[in-house]
Amino acid sequence: MKLFHHASHAFVAAIGAFFAIFIIAIASKYLGHGLKINIAIFAPIGASAALVFGAPFSAYSQPANVIIGNIIAALSGIIAFKIFGDSAIGFSFAVGAAILFMMLLGMMHPPGGGLALLMVITHHLDIIYVLIAVILSSVLLVLCGIIYHRLSKHHYPHIHKP
Repeated sequence: MKLFHHASHAFVAAIGAFFAIFIIAIASKYLGHGLKINIAIFAPIGASAALVFGAPFSAYSQPANVIIGNIIAALSGIIAFKIFGDSAIGFSFAVGAAILFMMLLGMMHPPGGGLALLMVITHHLDIIYVLIAVILSSVLLVLCGIIYHRLSKHHYPHIHKP
């Protein structure tokens, strides 16, 4: 019986993530067309979707963590690339700085580590461009999560007491 219980939750999570990523991809194509957004920037959003839909109770999947954590990570990666370039120290600094500032601000979002690293790997330098892409995808993901969880009679977001 537990297998089916877990399978039903897994199915609901998978369908939610499917629709969220689909909506983000469509919005990115049409809204980001003039920005020429590199689609690789959305790869860590897949990991964020796994948290929002697969672990909606986690503190790391809450709206503020997803949105602010991803912004912090993107900025950390851009700064790391500007200072250290495409190098081992640039990669390391990007992830380390992202973790440091996400933790200090109480906005830890593990996929942010991948996003910070991706900024260095893909040589993103335009802060406005990146922030528009990151904010767009993060906000859409959170909105999809809220709507989908409500429709599927699940609770999201969750309020975590310190």
